[in-house]
Parts: sequence; C-alpha cells; structure tokens
Amino acid sequence: MPNLDNFWKRSSFGELVSSIPPMTPAAWITFMTGKLPGKHHVLDSEQFNCGDYSIRYNNSADVDSDTIWRIVSDQQRKVAALNVPMTYPPEQVNGIIIAGHNVPGPDSDYTYPSDFKKELLSHIPDYLNPLGLAGKSKHSRTFDDVVERALCTVDHYREATMLADSKLDWDLMMVVFPQTDVGHRLWPYMNPQTSHLWPQQRDRVSQIFSKLDDALGSLFALAERKSADVVIMSDHGHGTMAGHVRPNKLLEKWGYLKRMNPIKHLGKRIRWEYLKIFAGKNNRPFRGVDEKIGVDWSRTKAAVCLSPMWGLLYLNVKGRQPLGIVAPGAEYESLRDELIERFSSAKDPDTDTPLFKAVLKAETVYGQSKTPWNCPDLIVIPQDGMQVSRRTRQNWITKYIPPEKAPGTHLPKGLWMASGPRVKPGLEFEANIHDLAPTILALMNLDIPDDMDGRALTDIFRNPAQIRFSKASGKTSESRPDDVYSAQEEKQIEQRLADLGYVD
Repeated sequence: MPNLDNFWKRSSFGELVSSIPPMTPAAWITFMTGKLPGKHHVLDSEQFNCGDYSIRYNNSADVDSDTIWRIVSDQQRKVAALNVPMTYPPEQVNGIIIAGHNVPGPDSDYTYPSDFKKELLSHIPDYLNPLGLAGKSKHSRTFDDVVERALCTVDHYREATMLADSKLDWDLMMVVFPQTDVGHRLWPYMNPQTSHLWPQQRDRVSQIFSKLDDALGSLFALAERKSADVVIMSDHGHGTMAGHVRPNKLLEKWGYLKRMNPIKHLGKRIRWEYLKIFAGKNNRPFRGVDEKIGVDWSRTKAAVCLSPMWGLLYLNVKGRQPLGIVAPGAEYESLRDELIERFSSAKDPDTDTPLFKAVLKAETVYGQSKTPWNCPDLIVIPQDGMQVSRRTRQNWITKYIPPEKAPGTHLPKGLWMASGPRVKPGLEFEANIHDLAPTILALMNLDIPDDMDGRALTDIFRNPAQIRFSKASGKTSESRPDDVYSAQEEKQIEQRLADLGYVD
C-alpha cells in the first residue's frame, strides 16, 4: 500500500484505543460523539431492554448525543458522511449522508437528502447490491464472491465520494471503507501464521488492499486540492480468533442461571421464526432474549444477555425487571462482587489458565449516566482472541479453533494517522477513539461541546490551538422499537451480522 505508506511517513500517528466493548456500533458512535457509551448509550448491534427482557437492533436514532455531523451542521459548516456505520436512518444535516453498515437493504431510504439516492444510483446502479449478492448469504460465503464483492464496493465508495464532492462544497468529509472487514471471513489467508498454506488466495486478498490503496490515492489528491487535513482511523484492531467461551454455562453451573424446559425453549424459537415470516413493519412479534439463551427468569439471578465479542451481564433486579429476584442495594452489590470473584478465578480445565482477562463494573468504565439506559451490570472480558458466546445449548464451556480455520476477531486497539497543512508530522503517541471528534472540531476552528469525554490532540497542531467550548445541546433519543426495522429487515441484518460473527 504505497499511498498509505507515504502518508504515514509524513503524518503524526499512533495506536487508537477502541471503545469497551471494541465493537462496530459502540466504537463508531463513540467516535462520532466524542463520548463514552455512558452518554451515548449504544454498546452493540443489539439492545437489551431490562423492562421486558426484549432485544432489538440499534439504529442512529438510539444515539443519545449529538454526532459530529450535527455539531458541524449547527455551526453552519457543510458535511458529507459516506458509509459510516450506525448512521441509518440518516439524520438531517447541512450536507449529504449515505448511511452504512446498519442499512437493511437497497430499497431503504439510506441517503440524506432522500433524492440524493436517485442521483447516486444513476451513477452507480448496483451501489448496495454489487454482483447481485445482497442477502444471498449462501453465495457471499464463497471465497471468490467475497473478494469480488470487496473489490467492486471499493470502486463504488470511491465513485460515491467523488460524486458527493461534485455536489457539495464540503468543510468536513468522511468516507469509511469497510472492505478490511473481510478479515472476519478470510483471516486464514491474511494471518501471517497460516497464509503461506494458500498462496493463491493470499495474493487475491492482497488485491483488496491494493485497490483500497488506489482509492486512498484519489482521496489524498482530493484533500490536496482542497487544502484539507486528513485523519485516518480504524475503529478497532484485528487478529486471530482463538475460540469461544460461554459464561452463561458457568453461571448455570454455579447456580445463578436456571434454564427453562428445553422443549419450551425450542417452542419459543420456532414461534419467533414463524412469526417473523408473516410480520409486517408495524406488526413485529415480541423478541425476547430468552429465545436466544433459554433462561427461566423467575429463578435466574444473572445472565449474559448480549455478547458483542465480550459478555454484557445483567443481574435480574427487583423493580427493574418484571421477574427480578435480586434486591437492589446491598444484595445487588454483594452479588456483583461475588460474580467478579467467580469469573476472575475461573480456569480452563484443560490448560489451568484463567478464562477471563477482566470483569468490570459498568460504572467504572462508563461513569454514572445522567439519564436511564439499559446498561449492563458487569462486562466480562475473555482472554485475547477468545470471543464470548451467550448461548446455553450443549454443555461445552470453551471451544478452540485451529489457526488454519480461525476467522478474524476484533482487538482493542486500532490506529490513527493525521497529516495536512495544519498538522505537525513525526509525533507518535496513543490516543482514544473519543479524542478524534474534538480534535477534528479544533482543526476546523469550531466549538467543542463541553460534555465530550475526549480531548483535542493539540500536540499535533502546527500552530497553538485556540480551543473553544460551547454548551452541549442535551439531545436525547426519541426512537421507538417499531420505528425503523420490519421483522424481515431485522432478519436481513441478523444474517449479515452473523456472517461477520457479530451475533450468535
């Protein structure tokens, strides 16, 4: 990637600490808002509702904070945000948005303004459906189709960027190239430990990165014409998945989790799948987490309800959940401490090594939220390379994957780079993902909302920074579960996320 290499040599750069957990929704929204999840309230693709044990998919309206697109627009600057995850449905901004990642399908209204979609498709007719593969997971799992689709969409996103540039005299433009996520499925061909086993596939995958580098060359040339600074970021790192660990099986073994009758659990799952087929936009069947994990809540004290790589554990609290059995206050705190000790002491029976790297209380990570949200009570972090599964079927607690078959998984650190007329080159230091939004606002000489958790990286500025803060808007979400996705659209999203290993 010579274009990226040359950019790096004239940039300031470093590792970028992702969100907790280091998952696409939490990380990108933490970037977009400059705030930790304790303020923006999104942790995963799914959301668990303590009020009725339901789960649903998050969307942009669930973000309880202003995004950088909104902040820039409100200060009378023009913005273009293209393919950024978790921007569907697109918000109304002073500029253009093409939503990314959580768009349910090509028929959705995924642009703002809405009529920009027509112009986009007139230039790129198969923009969201390259090679006719959208929704056909049995085809998209083949090696050649994944590579061809990635190569095709790199061209699409570069063309869309140039189209947006021709239509908008932008002050801030961002484009995300998600093609590097082929590492989830194609990691054995990228992994230095195993790629030599498949030299032809390894070389084909390298073509994706060469194509990406060509696209970067076009963007760098565009930035030079606009005298724009350039910031490059990844929302997390990538590495080998070693296997799965199931904390709910430990909770069951220790007596904190009780499962419902297996026949009843199977019936719930069949009923949900049946109802999804016939449900419409305004007739979505109830989707409870117990359909995934088979929990008898009337006898359960704790369960991992979401597993975005790491485990998000909820206690079943009286007054918070309908069938809560854990009293708030002393019993709640005692149980959390007890579970931290249990998980911290848990060992792999085959290797006698700890199963978990850390178990954290949510408030120590996210702070105390000023508004109610469905925050987990504990975050269960597995050892590096291991991925949490919330499933309870079968009896295994750990399952390891041979390196030659292992997919890719997220790592807690990505990278950042910055270069341009206002950026000093040659500095290297670690930053946090929530530092980038205030840094970008400061580079644009715009006000930074005073409730951002991140800090402007002023060390990289060529000239002394004049940082200005303004009162935050206090925006909160007004979304409702039935506002965005039909049951059929949720099925499309679930399949796409499952293919990437994001839901189980």
